[in-house]
Amino acid sequence: MIKMIIEVLYHIFSFDITWLFDFIASNLLWLFIFPAIAHFFWGGKNFIQATVLLIAVIFSWSTFEATAGIVFFIGGFLMFYYSSKFVALKIAEETPSLREKMYLISTLQGVVLLVLYNVFMVL
Repeated sequence: MIKMIIEVLYHIFSFDITWLFDFIASNLLWLFIFPAIAHFFWGGKNFIQATVLLIAVIFSWSTFEATAGIVFFIGGFLMFYYSSKFVALKIAEETPSLREKMYLISTLQGVVLLVLYNVFMVL
């Protein structure tokens, strides 16, 4: 991921217009998806800043994932994450004493699953 960012910056600073045009044309879908997601999450306010922030966060997460060797966005982890999140939140919703602590339970479930998946499933 870092290599791609450095490569794009290299071509920007060397004014390689043909490579930049080819890069933008090859990634035209993402050119529209990122602003659409930013518009949805930020309610149409600060459109340019939200798009740049969203792209920076996505690149940061994927770079951190590759550098640290921790799995966040992979099919197996996401399957376990959402299925166990559904079960944990359903149990918390049905139990009266846990109903007011759903945010804490949701956070703990995510952190515990992240640690368990990366320790036992990735190795």
